Amino acid sequence: MAIPLSIKSHRRSHAFAFFGLVAGVCIITSTASAKGPWAPALDLEPSLRSAALVLAVRVEDVSEIRVVYGGKMTETLYQYTFEPIRVLKGVYSRPQLLMTNVDLRGYSNNFDPKDIQQGQQRLLLLGRSRVGYVNILPGQTADITFPRLSGRKDPLLSAVEVLLAQQEMSDRFASALASNGTAIGDKIGVFAPNCVEFAIAFFGILKAGAVVSTVNSAYTERELAFQMKDCGARVLLVHEAMLEVAEKAKGHGLDVRQMIVIKPGSQESGTFWGLIEGATGVFDRPQGGRRGTALFQRHHRIGQGSGTDPLQPNQQYPPDGGL
Repeated sequence: MAIPLSIKSHRRSHAFAFFGLVAGVCIITSTASAKGPWAPALDLEPSLRSAALVLAVRVEDVSEIRVVYGGKMTETLYQYTFEPIRVLKGVYSRPQLLMTNVDLRGYSNNFDPKDIQQGQQRLLLLGRSRVGYVNILPGQTADITFPRLSGRKDPLLSAVEVLLAQQEMSDRFASALASNGTAIGDKIGVFAPNCVEFAIAFFGILKAGAVVSTVNSAYTERELAFQMKDCGARVLLVHEAMLEVAEKAKGHGLDVRQMIVIKPGSQESGTFWGLIEGATGVFDRPQGGRRGTALFQRHHRIGQGSGTDPLQPNQQYPPDGGL
């Protein structure tokens, strides 16, 4: 499978977009936290991962349908006719999508069906049900559960594309690590500046059940070697701009099984993007692993740190509390 063009050709712009999205969501959430319990719904990432279909749609029509049960009880349903204007995840080729407020309610039982009006453009995150699709994005208002869009080029759609690409790439990096012998609990160092590869690698390592040990990008070869020895890293991911420091660190005792070099724009065998390009299928975590568990180690000072045993999360790893 080839690397998607959006990642392959615009990695730098996506780096800014990805980190900008994270910062933006944090700012919005912190601002909104005092205004109501709906703020956590701004976190799109979990729902994007589980969604079978992600669509930008225009509301073509809204109609009321009165349903009579048993000759006595009546219920008013709202039927929405959506025109798909952009498919971000999944496959949908029909010209229209018909759903009721019951389908859209899903995990969101409190939104007012009348808030979705003809002519509006919305983002839908849908999962599969026994009969079709249902909403899976939680929220207590229509604007949180089905975010409003200004058009085909709404910035939210670009952010969603980046998140989806990051999820796919981190899955494939996790698969590549597992294929190259990475086991649950292995320590992997990441020696890189802020870049899109850093985010992909970080989450990919966690998905593989390994432990991330991030390294200060300003470290010298001696400091790098010390941290990697101290945490027992078996693999080091290093950006090409810092490769010289990593090579010199070998003279200070750096000894890792594999060194993976991040070379933006390159898919050479054994490099970061080369491994992702060669990965096949969706990552299937090893038996006993827990996908996405936050196994993270970081030095606060040289020689001091803490870790977590991935199989016994309440126990220090290693037992002496060192990295």
